[in-house]
Amino acid sequence: MPRTFPFNVAVGTAPIQIFAHNESRTGFVLCNRTAGQVCFIGVSSAITVTSNAVVRLLTNEILTYLKLEGDDPTKEIWAVGSAALVLDCLESVG
Repeated sequence: MPRTFPFNVAVGTAPIQIFAHNESRTGFVLCNRTAGQVCFIGVSSAITVTSNAVVRLLTNEILTYLKLEGDDPTKEIWAVGSAALVLDCLESVG
């Protein structure tokens, strides 16, 4: 049975690692709860607000990533913000 781990992460204008590589991860959910700020999500520490972002989360947008055909939620995940913001995070492991 997968276990879930909820937590919050403060994200600024410098890249921060949200999830380390984890072969046991079956999925994750990220939600940008900070009004007026944009969060950029990627799989590299080289992420910036202008390059290497895979996903852009606006205020109250949710990213759900599950272990489905073609998806790999085991990778490390990085984020950077247009300004300071908080991400609500949920990781599923099991």
